[in-house]
Amino acid sequence: MIAAMLSGCRGGEQVEQVLGPEAVVETFCRAVASGDMEQAEELCDTVSMKGYLDAWTETWAELAAKDSSALRIAAGILSESTFTVTDVVKDGDRRIINYTLETGGKTKNRSAVVRKEEGEWRVESMTDAQ
Repeated sequence: MIAAMLSGCRGGEQVEQVLGPEAVVETFCRAVASGDMEQAEELCDTVSMKGYLDAWTETWAELAAKDSSALRIAAGILSESTFTVTDVVKDGDRRIINYTLETGGKTKNRSAVVRKEEGEWRVESMTDAQ
């Protein structure tokens, strides 16, 4: 639950707020892009997203083994991507979040399905937008 919350201070006291569906998708994307698979796992349905996470974990491990400086550069570029929500479709306890990622002048249209589980939004799937 720690990764799925925003923390801040108000009047000297710690305030925590559960992330909404769009923020969960953005935070998940940034975690994957930076190689923080632990945080990514906290933000998703690990059963349905296992293949997705495994592929990224393998990619990051290969980059680390080949050239750790390239890994740092890639993580820096990816983590500075512009994330823009283009549409949110409500479907019961699920939301379909359509968004774009822009990195280095290239734009990728993506779609994520999130669902509410025990009061928190979890990423259930990620695909290229149709």
